[in-house]
Amino acid sequence: MDLPLRLEVNHLTPALLLPSRDGEIHLSPTSNYPAPHGTGLLGETLRVSVTLRNVTGAPFIPHSPRTSSPHLASPRRPSHPLPASTSTSSFRSGTPPPPRSGTLSPRKGSPAPGFDIRGAKMMLEVQSPTARTRLGEAVHGGREDGTDPATAESRGWDELPCLKPGEGVDIDVSHDIAELGAHILIASVAWETEDGRRTFQRFLKFNVTAPLAIKTRVHLPANANTALDAQRRSAIYLEVLMQNVSPAAMEFRSVVLQPTPGLEARALGAFDTLDGAETAFPRAPPTPEEPLLSGDTTQRLFVLTPIDTPEDVPLSSFPPIYAPGTVLPLGRLDIAWVAGGEPGRFTTSTLNRRTPAAPPSRPLSVGSARNSLSARSFEFDLTVAGRRCAPAESEVPLTLRFGVRAPPGPAPPPLRIGVQLLSSAPAAAVAPVPVAVSVLPPSRTVTPRPASPAPSISSGMEREGPLQRSKDRRPFSPLRDAPSRPMTPVSAQLRHAAAVHIASPSPAPSPVPPSAPAPPQASFPPPPTLERPPPPLSKRLTTATLTPAAGSQAPSVPSGTAVRLGPSLVVPQPKEWTVARERPGTNYAAEAPGGGANRWEVVYDVPVTWLALEEGLVELGGARVLMMDAEAVGREWESLGDVWVEA
Repeated sequence: MDLPLRLEVNHLTPALLLPSRDGEIHLSPTSNYPAPHGTGLLGETLRVSVTLRNVTGAPFIPHSPRTSSPHLASPRRPSHPLPASTSTSSFRSGTPPPPRSGTLSPRKGSPAPGFDIRGAKMMLEVQSPTARTRLGEAVHGGREDGTDPATAESRGWDELPCLKPGEGVDIDVSHDIAELGAHILIASVAWETEDGRRTFQRFLKFNVTAPLAIKTRVHLPANANTALDAQRRSAIYLEVLMQNVSPAAMEFRSVVLQPTPGLEARALGAFDTLDGAETAFPRAPPTPEEPLLSGDTTQRLFVLTPIDTPEDVPLSSFPPIYAPGTVLPLGRLDIAWVAGGEPGRFTTSTLNRRTPAAPPSRPLSVGSARNSLSARSFEFDLTVAGRRCAPAESEVPLTLRFGVRAPPGPAPPPLRIGVQLLSSAPAAAVAPVPVAVSVLPPSRTVTPRPASPAPSISSGMEREGPLQRSKDRRPFSPLRDAPSRPMTPVSAQLRHAAAVHIASPSPAPSPVPPSAPAPPQASFPPPPTLERPPPPLSKRLTTATLTPAAGSQAPSVPSGTAVRLGPSLVVPQPKEWTVARERPGTNYAAEAPGGGANRWEVVYDVPVTWLALEEGLVELGGARVLMMDAEAVGREWESLGDVWVEA
């Protein structure tokens, strides 16, 4: 059966929907055919321009038996349209086509006299994996505003508008590709005859893939300089790695992080700083970004910080606390690019971070046995304020801000605390290993005497003075005439004593128990030293800082010297408790148990000063909070951070 109407594709993008210049797009009157023709990228815009033309009375073109489907334009030359073609002709790559066009409906049979087509209309739709979307509809003759489509179709056949031979109806539609997977472009055509309505459909199947492979990493402040900074410890650093997995090069127009409500995001670029202040080091101006080739990877860095909304109750000085494993939203990435001359844009799903598990609780000081349940129910927080860089032979003033939070309930009485500044523990002396030995009686067997006979103990003691006799009373001391070297092992001394028949006061062996160290006496306050030494400097610095470049040696960081001024134990005056509201962090954090509750808190400011002596990086040591009334240790921090001493 000859079809009096033909669909002519005037424009079709993205270009990747067309496999190649010489390839064919296999169309079918049904969507049930196996492989997709081309590939579309997620975020691109599908643009289609189609003409529905009356082809009755058109000259006959011989049909190629090899091809039952038409050809569409090549994606390589989008500015030159191809000629209209039908399934009865095959396009040859050697012939340059003038108009860019294609057909979606074949026309078979011999030419017939031209005639008018009444009530011609067409509709374009896109079938995605989850929905079917109508892109547009074109009706010859149009409809009056407010006319119901069902009423318009109920008109008589002779009242419908006529589409003359050679005339056509145009439709231009666009659709943002927002889903992955197989898609089908559906063109539906209908017209009216005296015998009733006639319809046909044509399908273009394509697959949608992601243009970018995105991987994110979340970095939280780990160094004490940032982890104890009241402004920067709540910052979340987001690293985004993007790899171009599409076949074409991409030029990024924008990569923007849309944060979750309650957070604000900022991109870290060439002119950005972590604290928003100008740096003393000049930075090179940004260079135009090169296109990201297929398979290449680029990186973006963002920092997210919470927004403090005005509250009737002052916000807590404590950071938000979440249960281990809590998933917190960060935001979405809005990425815009141009690939192959076609713009694209999409928004990722919500990026999340999972709170890490709490570190294992470290043992407290010697006086930890005195800790009570009431002492451990208090929560403690520490921030350090001040400039961490100073010239040599100058003072380095810092302010230690200790926050104390009471357990839920009524306000407790004022709490008297002590702040103890800690230094690294001195290297413990290696204690000798105790050895359990037994004193043996003299042997009853005949033993050959040594070449140099040793005098008896009694004669030796008689010939020596009181000082020497006190020395010889030491257990297992070598005899006076016995050859002995300095630092003789105990086992060698025992063998020599048995060989010379040392007399024993008891006939049976008497074991000598090893000396056990006396248990430490719990004292308060404990010594101002750390329970364990801080990690070495090489482990506290990042790998990137210590990684040498090719052909160079690893950089070395000099260690400076600074002396703390003032006492190691400070007891501030007790303060009254005040009500503060917990920080929610993000809008989702309010759903957590206890989120946004009012708590009793108090803050103590303790000024501490160091005297910088030698240039280099100086470790400041740690700090400890003591509960003076309960004689207990509240919390201990291993490090207050570092200070750089300039020359």
